[in-house]
Amino acid sequence: MFAVEEKGIMDFVRISRTEIETSRIALGTWAIGGWMWGGTEEQQAVNT
Repeated sequence: MFAVEEKGIMDFVRISRTEIETSRIALGTWAIGGWMWGGTEEQQAVNT
């Protein structure tokens, strides 16, 4: 499903059947992106 390639100390994977490469580390911040997504207390976002 993923083609793994190491570049320096960060691992990158190619998403299956695409030319898109991404690192294995990801940070999802959609929920703390602003009031349109339900709102989040600033300190809660920082703690996350």
